[in-house]
Amino acid sequence: MLAPRHGILLPALALSFLAACGGGGGDDPAEDAGPTADAQTPDLSFTEDGGADAAVPPDMGGPIDTPADFRQAFVETTCAAFFDCPSRQTYAFSLYLGGYASAEECADSLLVSLLLTSALPGDEAVAAGRVTFDGEAAAECLQETRERLCDELALRPRDPACDRVFEGLREEGESCLSDECVEGQGCAGVAGECYGTCAPSAPSPCGACSDGQWCDSTSGTCQEPRTAGEACPFRTACAEGLFCDAPSSGLGTCLVPGSRAQGESCFDTPACDAGLLCDSSTERCVPYFVVSEGMACGDLPVAQACAPHLICYEPPGEDVGTCEPPRLEGETCADTIADCGVGLYCDGTTDECAPVEPFGSACTNSRECESVYCDDATNQCGPLPTCDLP
Repeated sequence: MLAPRHGILLPALALSFLAACGGGGGDDPAEDAGPTADAQTPDLSFTEDGGADAAVPPDMGGPIDTPADFRQAFVETTCAAFFDCPSRQTYAFSLYLGGYASAEECADSLLVSLLLTSALPGDEAVAAGRVTFDGEAAAECLQETRERLCDELALRPRDPACDRVFEGLREEGESCLSDECVEGQGCAGVAGECYGTCAPSAPSPCGACSDGQWCDSTSGTCQEPRTAGEACPFRTACAEGLFCDAPSSGLGTCLVPGSRAQGESCFDTPACDAGLLCDSSTERCVPYFVVSEGMACGDLPVAQACAPHLICYEPPGEDVGTCEPPRLEGETCADTIADCGVGLYCDGTTDECAPVEPFGSACTNSRECESVYCDDATNQCGPLPTCDLP
């Protein structure tokens, strides 16, 4: 697993976060909660900060001026939601955003910023005429994102405003980065290059369906929404107010969100009642707890994640850990686990937390660098590379 404060950043990872937070389409994957248990232990609930009363999004206060402002506000919104609504967050969020002392420290992290915004166009894309930017849609998208991240069942629909923030202007055959192509075109990667080329998106096998209908790609026909209890292939195939509880491949069933109780069958977490998530190993709804310092975490009978400001420290070779503050310089860490505090990384040679290195320092991995980038050509820490389009 990639640590919150170190590791090589992958654009696909950023895209997966954006998809979950209003910057991409698709259904949320089922959570892997680990083994189930019949016993409930309410005393494990974390209640110090956040919770339902804290799940109130801030007023974004009007249009966002620039893409750079939007990127920063997106990071701040995501970090704030993680701290204010810890029991609503997915395991992925706890991996990548966990361990910071506060939402402000999370938002100030270069790694978090790169993780969440590397797929978003920047000011240079607007200046170069590759995209347009809608500040009013950006403010609306941020508001919806905060509400969605604090949604008890993670079922709040993606706001169309998030699709209007950037409008691509690049035509077929022109070079591009993410979200820079006109409607009907996608940015297809070019081998060995940091950019892609705009090419026609795959057409729908159904053509244009009427409002409310969905496309059955198998038969190539437009279908009416499925009702409760009917088979469905994905979430939008169900009527309004219903959720398609489906496996990763194959058909599921349209049902009312949150209608499955502890121990009942499920494929995806929104099928389960509040306070539960779907254990993908047993396909049953299990309790989920956010726990405090000194309590057990990791591979346990119920899904237990540490409070946002803590990490789940699992000593090398162990499957069960303890919630504790991030490890300090010189303390033991495990190279594949998010252990070290801000400004530190886990040195795989010594298995100890060490300070990140400045520009020009020797490196073998980007996690060692303050800039979060190790140049493969020089094996030195350097500034993040830019992509020059032809």
